[in-house]
Amino acid sequence: MANVNFKESAKLIVEYVGGKENVAGLTHCITRLRFTLKDESKANTEKINEIPGVMKVIQAGGQYQVVIGPAVEKMYDEVVPLVGSEALNTNQEQKSKKITDKIMKLISGIMMPVMPGLIGCGLVLCLYNVLSLFGVVNNTEGFGFILYAMGQAALYFFPIIVGGSAAKYFGISPYLGNAIGAGMIYPTLTTAAAAGESITLFGVLPYAFKDYTSTVFPVIVAVWFASILYKFFKKIIPDMFQFTLVPMLTLLITVPVSLVVIGPVVNWVSMILSSGVLYVYNLSPVICGAILGATWLLFIVPLGLHWGFIAIFMNNFFTLGYEPIMGLLCGICTISGTLFAYGLKSKDPETRSLAFSTGITNIFGISEPGLYGIILQHKFTIITSMIGGTISGIIPAICKTAVYSFGGASGIFGLPMYVDPSGASSSFMGAVLANVVGFAVCFALTFFWKFDTDK
Repeated sequence: MANVNFKESAKLIVEYVGGKENVAGLTHCITRLRFTLKDESKANTEKINEIPGVMKVIQAGGQYQVVIGPAVEKMYDEVVPLVGSEALNTNQEQKSKKITDKIMKLISGIMMPVMPGLIGCGLVLCLYNVLSLFGVVNNTEGFGFILYAMGQAALYFFPIIVGGSAAKYFGISPYLGNAIGAGMIYPTLTTAAAAGESITLFGVLPYAFKDYTSTVFPVIVAVWFASILYKFFKKIIPDMFQFTLVPMLTLLITVPVSLVVIGPVVNWVSMILSSGVLYVYNLSPVICGAILGATWLLFIVPLGLHWGFIAIFMNNFFTLGYEPIMGLLCGICTISGTLFAYGLKSKDPETRSLAFSTGITNIFGISEPGLYGIILQHKFTIITSMIGGTISGIIPAICKTAVYSFGGASGIFGLPMYVDPSGASSSFMGAVLANVVGFAVCFALTFFWKFDTDK
């Protein structure tokens, strides 16, 4: 790659995708140029595959993806002047009308750019967990204090990171998206939420503060809403006032609406969901385990709907002395089976590296990199992970696995939480079996299922 003439290769790429006039949109992720083409039939894939610096071409989810590898930014910088700034960061509608493809495109477009920070912090947190397990560090003093903060940073401030990426995807300034995310998790607001405080807006509208740290879905909806406002204000406000008034008015409306309307709606959906799960658990722990195992990591947590379960978890723990529903969620290592099998099947070196590294990260309890980087971007990995997750939820239900202590850890470091103080071994064994069997099922299904991992 060091001998590649990026300027010449960029010219050939633009020529063979059909020219500047055929490019409706252009972004890039960790390894790929992601084109949205007006007519993909005009692209000469065979010729593009022969261009120096190009690893391969992948067509998926309404995008024409040219895999470059780690030097993708160098190629991107050379392609940009050739296609024009109007093609950058636009949210062009793909030809496919399938809702699943649109969701995949949304996830890919917003989540892939934030992966380096998420993976970096995830691995740092893994290092802290290992050192903490052996008593080398703790999160209250010395280097452990700093290490823990470094590891938690990307997860805690995720709304800020995702806000910038979402803004870029929806066609507005990423820094405005950062500001929206920051406004939703400003320390004063999160402190008020922790204290259970509430206020009355405009003298008539009651509002209880909520904590949106570590969430994804609320800020994406908020930034989408902001993009509509932003483009509206750009049309009606005179040019000489746009630089100051457009971002100010966008923030002035978006952040309060996000805090008062968007966030509470997500919480309302979350409470309905959690109440339904409690009813199902009381009706049948096995059915509840199957449902939660299939959906918790893949849908409930990424959408930020898991917060409604916290009150139930804490109430059960303080009332019963243990928490049974959390016991059903012990199989986090399950999706590592999907990631490792995916890595073994993939022919793309960068994808293989991502799959293996996130698979290891997930075993140590950090699931976000693997979820957002691979699993949630492929229909088949979602299916195999759901099947394995279902099994990993049924096993602890049968073994009556429950959480007997809140250690704040997950993955293999969270296993001690499932040890029954009475000495009974069924709870702990259920947690171990859920992870081992779930891992094996996900690995086998993903590895032997015939699908192209590089699409």
